[in-house]
Amino acid sequence: MFLGAALNPFSDELLSDQVDAYANAGFSYVDLAFDYPLTPENFDAPRFGKNLDDLKLGFCGQTPVLLPFASPYANVRAEAVKSALAAIDVLTGAGARNIVLHPDNAYSFLKPEQLIAFNVESFQAIREARPDVQFLIENLHTGIFNRTQTMNSALDCLPGFKIVLDVGHVLVAAKKQGSSMDDWLSLPIAHMHWSENDGLTDQHAWHGGGSMPWNAWFGQFQGRYDGTATIEIYRGLSQDTIAAKAFLEKLL
Repeated sequence: MFLGAALNPFSDELLSDQVDAYANAGFSYVDLAFDYPLTPENFDAPRFGKNLDDLKLGFCGQTPVLLPFASPYANVRAEAVKSALAAIDVLTGAGARNIVLHPDNAYSFLKPEQLIAFNVESFQAIREARPDVQFLIENLHTGIFNRTQTMNSALDCLPGFKIVLDVGHVLVAAKKQGSSMDDWLSLPIAHMHWSENDGLTDQHAWHGGGSMPWNAWFGQFQGRYDGTATIEIYRGLSQDTIAAKAFLEKLL
């Protein structure tokens, strides 16, 4: 298993300082969710990418989490696609080859099949515009995208797309009758996000302080998944992520 660290764009720590800390701690790669306050205008992709190359760190990227890909208004969906493409160009310009897209779950008044169809339409437009990028869809902790059946329906319409499995989302969703870890491991998983929570809300807290059944899950992963996993902590500093790495490596 190759562990990566999620960079925190909301932190008081500079991204460059976080990158240096994670390289020194022995992470294989860093993962960046391109959320505000980051914008294509204030992010120096060539400089960022060169720093990663110098440190021999891999790089995964995520488009902004809350883009209205499934809005019932076509013009809003089109703007969401434009925003995603701008982020994708910056992230790939810095060296990312895998890009995470987050389904839009915001319209509970839409029928499930329509919600899936609007997301798929947006994702197809993104793929057609950037055919050389490997796109991954992330499972959510609420709504219909916390079920493997929904993901399978979307993947059927999106050849070449794969899943990034957020295990924190699995735990919260399972309490709300979502799919189990065993269900998720049957899907084409290309990447994982590891975070900690209390089983009720998606917290991205430090590892070992919540209710995640890590030992049981690692037993399920054996023989079924042995790829990359990003430690996602957005409620702390880089030292918390480094401590989480030490905690998790003892269990692997």
